[in-house]
Amino acid sequence: MILSFKHRFLFVRGLKVAGTSVEIALSTLCGPDDIAPPLISVDESVRQAMGGHCGNYGDDPVFERAFVEVIRNTPPERLARIPAPPSRYWPHMSVMEVESVFGKPLDDFQLVCVERDPYAKVISLLSMRRHYADYKTGSKPDMAAPIDTLVADLDEAIAKGTLRGLKSLKMYAGRTPRILHYETLERDMAGFAADLGVPSPALPHAKRGPLSNRFDPASVFRRDQIDFLGGYFADELAAFGYAPR
Repeated sequence: MILSFKHRFLFVRGLKVAGTSVEIALSTLCGPDDIAPPLISVDESVRQAMGGHCGNYGDDPVFERAFVEVIRNTPPERLARIPAPPSRYWPHMSVMEVESVFGKPLDDFQLVCVERDPYAKVISLLSMRRHYADYKTGSKPDMAAPIDTLVADLDEAIAKGTLRGLKSLKMYAGRTPRILHYETLERDMAGFAADLGVPSPALPHAKRGPLSNRFDPASVFRRDQIDFLGGYFADELAAFGYAPR
């Protein structure tokens, strides 16, 4: 998440929507007073290399500056050893959670989010779960998993109820966000930046996965699984303009 006083926007980051990449890009537009909590070390290193902002998330600005300096000066193979600093904010906060920590309503801030075809989000999430630990250490820069493993992985996720984090509609607390669609992300980012009156920031490709939008869900999942997902994400499909399969 990012709360920008400079540009008067609140960026709320859902799961598996290229949110880390967008957060890094938007942080390069931030002013020194904006709130941008730390990312995991391997991603924070990318942000710092791009000149992005990280700060105002805790109670000790000296500690925050020290964390950034450590990230900037640590070799890639040693980044995983850097612990996450204490923070009152975290990456996937809802509007209500941000307002609760900040201490007052943020109705006068433009709400910005990224949305993506829910079927692709599921593919991306299942792939990430197999390789996230290696990604954090830098030993596996992408998180693509063999597609033929995902049928069983989806059965397990459904049984355990672990897909609920992909439901992002509830994060917006009934407000109408400005949506940057994953499928047209560079164009939508450029339009948002133009409205802010700034050049469009560069988009890195953080947490690279299997590029899930390339896959027809019917080529990955069983018909009963696809039907389940269509029902489970019915509200998101309708709200964000994606078609059930």
